[in-house]
Amino acid sequence: MMITRQLLGCLSFTLLFTAAYSEPDDIYFGNKSCAVINYREGIHANKDSLRIAARYEQQAHDLYNKGHFRQAVVQWKKLLRLQPTNAFAMFMLGKSYMGLGEEEKGAALCDKAMVPGFGKITTE
Repeated sequence: MMITRQLLGCLSFTLLFTAAYSEPDDIYFGNKSCAVINYREGIHANKDSLRIAARYEQQAHDLYNKGHFRQAVVQWKKLLRLQPTNAFAMFMLGKSYMGLGEEEKGAALCDKAMVPGFGKITTE
């Protein structure tokens, strides 16, 4: 559980704050260690993880815009597994639940995403 939490924390930090990234040879998701390496030049992420997150977000948007809210929920949840501090994804997950008629659950998720500091990375 602790390794998973650390991995998600490292990955979400990288996905949120990495604008430019490279292809370090020794990064891959097949091991238990974090898929992030801190180089002197900055933080680099595996390009595949960024592409996957972007694909989930695009699919979720498309489904939401077409009114396929149940399928959109699945995609937003997949994105949030990769980026648990993604406030936009959390907000849109809430909107998707609202589209399904689950107003209370949707509103709670939207409110959670709007809380100042949601998604802020803290060091413990």
